[in-house]
Amino acid sequence: NPRGSPPPPGVPQIPHSVVREDSPEVRGLVHTVRHLVVVEEVK
Repeated sequence: NPRGSPPPPGVPQIPHSVVREDSPEVRGLVHTVRHLVVVEEVK
């Protein structure tokens, strides 16, 4: 996939922001990819 071409379907653009409710499941998913993501609390 050369640079500048659109990503395949289902792959978000980078940077990409997502807002999720805090739950043990979400924390587990974030923990799995913690080296790839930045997590911020939204008030």
